[in-house]
Amino acid sequence: MSTLAVARRALLRLGWSSSAAPSLLLALSAAGLGGCVVSDKSDDSGAVSGGDGADEGAGEDGADGVDGAGEDGADGADGADGSDGSDGTEDTEWGYSGDIGPEYWGELDEEWAACAEGEAQSPIDITGELITTSPEPGPVLGWGPTTLRAYNPGHYIRYEVDSGSTLTWGGNTYELDQFHFHGLSEHTVDGTHFDAEVHFVHVDLASPTRLLVIAAFVIGYDESIPDPIFGADGALRFRDALALPEGETPIDLGGSVDLSEVFTGFPGAYPLGYSGSLTTPPCSEGVQFFISDLSMPMASVDLEAFLDVYDYNYRPVQPLNGRALTVYGVSEPG
Repeated sequence: MSTLAVARRALLRLGWSSSAAPSLLLALSAAGLGGCVVSDKSDDSGAVSGGDGADEGAGEDGADGVDGAGEDGADGADGADGSDGSDGTEDTEWGYSGDIGPEYWGELDEEWAACAEGEAQSPIDITGELITTSPEPGPVLGWGPTTLRAYNPGHYIRYEVDSGSTLTWGGNTYELDQFHFHGLSEHTVDGTHFDAEVHFVHVDLASPTRLLVIAAFVIGYDESIPDPIFGADGALRFRDALALPEGETPIDLGGSVDLSEVFTGFPGAYPLGYSGSLTTPPCSEGVQFFISDLSMPMASVDLEAFLDVYDYNYRPVQPLNGRALTVYGVSEPG
């Protein structure tokens, strides 16, 4: 069996129900999403309790664009390079702790005011009692081959993707621009973090400032078997990427990979969508998020190597302020 086949079999389906998130189970069991696992850290699963939890707020205006990124108009994120918001902000130092940490981002640069004042910020805590369902399908991915190029902008490891990997949703076509990693996870489920989170950032081909992000949780596992994706000889050459010096120029890691094989099944059968923001400065809003109900396994030795380099590079969850959380692909009852 090929290593990619092993990886596909190792994909863990989360769904939006579990013993660690009972409100999600109650909210969605009737929709046939029961029996999926968001595990507890005591089970060596990768989900960790913690995080401050979002103050849900009572906002009524929520962000537009939840039910159709391209239909009503999230205005798009004004990230400096249209992809993650971090490039182009190198003149202002920011980080994840101390007086340049997330709670101060909005004060560090006048163009980052949304980090402190925005009403539709990401990440969020996913709470079952606030979830609605829709029979409409989630995004359809058309990812394909790409050469392996990555760089370290100082805050995470970022893989650049060749043109041609697309996504369609809401009548719009997006192209995958890059993907990067945060640890612990940025989004939480009923206040529970996962070991890490990967963000696949897509740019609307018709409106390059409009972004759509597929997010997936990463769960550590005992490395009794080599990790076919993130291991030393894995498909993404992840260890080589972690060793890159800080810089803004993508480095060729050698070889190529078919993203449709490595990430088979994404974004899952029941992705959860909401309208949010960049999770790094300038925190621009109008970003359509989909949280996959599939998670990625990562060997604990590789997870530890990642966290050693990036030292917990996640933004705390933000107030929901009345925004809708919609699970797509759920058939109407009866």
